[in-house]
Amino acid sequence: MLWGRRLRLFANPFPQSASPSWRESGAGSLRGWRCSRGPKRLGRGSWHEGPPTLVPLSSSWALASAAATLEAPSVQEDVSSALLAEFLKDSRKKEKLLWGQLQVVDALQSFLEHMDEAVNPEEEIRAEVSAAHRLWKDLKAEYLKQTEAVEAALLQALVQLEAGQRKQLLLRSTLQQIQTKGRALEEWRSRAQTWRRQEQEKRRQELTARAQAQRERLENGGQQQEQVLMLQGQETQSAQRLGAFLGLMEMLHGAGGGAEN
Repeated sequence: MLWGRRLRLFANPFPQSASPSWRESGAGSLRGWRCSRGPKRLGRGSWHEGPPTLVPLSSSWALASAAATLEAPSVQEDVSSALLAEFLKDSRKKEKLLWGQLQVVDALQSFLEHMDEAVNPEEEIRAEVSAAHRLWKDLKAEYLKQTEAVEAALLQALVQLEAGQRKQLLLRSTLQQIQTKGRALEEWRSRAQTWRRQEQEKRRQELTARAQAQRERLENGGQQQEQVLMLQGQETQSAQRLGAFLGLMEMLHGAGGGAEN
């Protein structure tokens, strides 16, 4: 029973209670539809011969039929609850899909009706060409403006680059001069330290020699002073002995003269 109902639903998506006018016009027949033959318009100013197509006379009637189908009560059958729930879920999905397709058909029919209105393709083309020309002019003006700005920025950047290169050369030469002066100063300081050490060593040697000579002179002077003192002592002793001898001689001479008298 369930599969038979599904097959009947696919064969006739519109139930009998949905649209009496459909049954009266003959379900499954082509009555109520018009056959469209002839050239098919593809775009502005172009036509193409295509196969005949079926176009509904009224999309509102189809939408009303689908709405009536969705609102129709479901047939109660002697089936299990699980199969019935699955069937109702599947049927609801198909009904929603059919409803969406009918809405798309209605939108396409409305679009085709508006395309049949009289338009002047030449004026529209001229307007599009004019708009494209204006857009091209605007883009060209913007391009020229941006190009001028880029050229000005490039010239300024080149000037700054040249100035930076000159400053770099000046700094490099200044650095070389400073390095040269630093090396010369280092050499002069090294020579000065060497000369100072040599002078200090020479002065130390001279002072050492002078001190040694002074020490020698002092030692020699002390020896000479000792010799002088020794000689003075000897002369003093000689004078004392001579005085004693002379005194003794006078005493003897005095004694001899008294005896003669």
